[in-house]
Amino acid sequence: MRGQLSQKEMTRVMQALDEVLEKSLAILEKRPTEDAPAGGEEELPEKLDRLSEETV
Repeated sequence: MRGQLSQKEMTRVMQALDEVLEKSLAILEKRPTEDAPAGGEEELPEKLDRLSEETV
């Protein structure tokens, strides 16, 4: 069945999206996170690219 995800796969995708969103918000709000300590110099587009690669 092409194009359909199992419940387990869908849960994994949703968790990955949630993590990316949380980290993105932390960057925008300049809050320290595990991957983005306070004062991190990484630009948002590069950070999002790296995070998306990690979650795939």
